[in-house]
Amino acid sequence: LRAAEGVDLEALAARTGFAPSQQVVGALLAAGLAARTGPRLALTPAGFPLCDGVVGRLIASLRAQ
Repeated sequence: LRAAEGVDLEALAARTGFAPSQQVVGALLAAGLAARTGPRLALTPAGFPLCDGVVGRLIASLRAQ
């Protein structure tokens, strides 16, 4: 997620069997900390300084698919 291109959430789920909660993803999008382009979730300029917290929220929300 630290890379400018973000992470492909569909590829993550396919590779690991886990995906973050859509509720958490939605909250990050609504807060302007992340942006979504297709399956990719990337940090916004506002989200980069808070990267560790954003990633922590995503990891805590991982659920088996």
